[in-house]
Amino acid sequence: MTAQPEAPATDRKPRRQDAALAGWRRAKAVELARAGHSYDRIAEVCGFANRGTAWRTVQKALTAQVVTGVDELRELELERLDHLLRAHWGKAMAGNLASSKVILRVIEQRSRLLGLEYVHKGAAPSGPVSIIRTV
Repeated sequence: MTAQPEAPATDRKPRRQDAALAGWRRAKAVELARAGHSYDRIAEVCGFANRGTAWRTVQKALTAQVVTGVDELRELELERLDHLLRAHWGKAMAGNLASSKVILRVIEQRSRLLGLEYVHKGAAPSGPVSIIRTV
């Protein structure tokens, strides 16, 4: 693995620099997520307080599509979820409780990733929801 560049210093700066730092962190977080890094690693490299902040940053970027590579990351995540779905489907249909729980979590995550969760909440999605896939 190659060395990651250091995050810009986070001393108190004018708003423009704060926005630049936030943009850098968002773009770097998406880049690292695409590369398969853990959210702990993303938090470490980007200077986030914890992995939860790293996860929220990547999820917001996916929703808002403000960072280059978001569509590719969304497709990659959908492929990963499809793989999990295929791996556990047979076991779940045979009555395996653990696999059934995995299937439900995969369905929930796919819904969030595609913006379908907003349909249930009655709010309009901020990103595209026209992706239709068969598994």
